[in-house]
Amino acid sequence: MYCTKTDILNLRLNASKLSELTWQAPRDPVDDEYPILDARADAACADAAGEIDAILGKVCVLPITDADALAQIKAWALDIAVHKLFARYSLENEDARKEAEAARSTLEQIRDGKALLAGSPARRTGVSVSAEDRNLTMEKMEGW
Repeated sequence: MYCTKTDILNLRLNASKLSELTWQAPRDPVDDEYPILDARADAACADAAGEIDAILGKVCVLPITDADALAQIKAWALDIAVHKLFARYSLENEDARKEAEAARSTLEQIRDGKALLAGSPARRTGVSVSAEDRNLTMEKMEGW
């Protein structure tokens, strides 16, 4: 997985909101706090990772191990996972939807060769040809 429940808590949602999104059903905010259901948060992270791998697996060797690429992918995984948590209850969160769409769009651009993943060597266009020095040149043959 590219992100975890801890990442969601540290970087995207507060504990109360994550608890609300992982509990059995949406509840009245005045209710007592419910624990965060790790399995649901982990499932959202796993779903996001699967979606990312399905897109990038067409152009990248999986698993991705480059640190720069993983940091970039983690941010996209968080965006997608948070949107999946909201979508679980058909709750519309415009910011979460936009961030997930932007992440998916960027991943598709990488897949289509229109963008590069961090840490990827730049794609070259055209052909590069190299050869050893010539044995016979006009200068070497002068006077024959």
